[in-house]
Amino acid sequence: RVNKAKVRLVSLELRGKGELCNISLSSNEHIRHFYDAADWLIKYQDERGGWPIPVARKVIAGLLEVKPVRASYFSGNKKYIESAAKATSLFLVNVTQGGIRTYFPGDYVWYEEYPTSPSLFVLNGFMYSLLGLYDLKQSSTAPTNPSQTLFDEGMKSLRMLLPLFDTGQGSLYDLRHFTSQVAPNLARWDYHTTHITQLLTLATVDSSSADFLRATSERWKDYMVGRRARHN
Repeated sequence: RVNKAKVRLVSLELRGKGELCNISLSSNEHIRHFYDAADWLIKYQDERGGWPIPVARKVIAGLLEVKPVRASYFSGNKKYIESAAKATSLFLVNVTQGGIRTYFPGDYVWYEEYPTSPSLFVLNGFMYSLLGLYDLKQSSTAPTNPSQTLFDEGMKSLRMLLPLFDTGQGSLYDLRHFTSQVAPNLARWDYHTTHITQLLTLATVDSSSADFLRATSERWKDYMVGRRARHN
């Protein structure tokens, strides 16, 4: 594999008709975009810890928590982690009241990527929220840390509900077929791959769930090469 830092552009040739407004090379432009997004979240965060635009609430389910925590870590600026801690309050508020918290039958808590009624129970958004909560609880120095409880509650739900997303030949994107009595919403392969990556990542940070998450991810990997669950 070629080290990108050692790659140098020596020539650029264009053929045909057209117009170029700007050509620039950058090896760290993604860092600027990273902080732009983190700063946007802080700028438009309201008093409750969320955002006035309803659709924007879904970023709390992972992106909000992960981005400010890591921005704080890399920059040393505490404003980012303070924003993430403030947003945690919406994990305690039900979807019907403007938050992202909902429950699956059996009183299993779920953090919604799309706060809708009825709930969708989107799997990848839920697992992103767990990764964000893990980052936050590891970074917090507060004597009381709600992100620890939120993470533990979420992992309990994941252990119990994950089998519902297993089709025997792939995974489901969400559980809308259960809540809305419609056709199942199968995860396309790129989302299925995301599910596997998230499961393996969570297995590294939660020892009590590690064996189960790894076993599930291995089975889901097999689905990608044509293996299927047994029939009766």
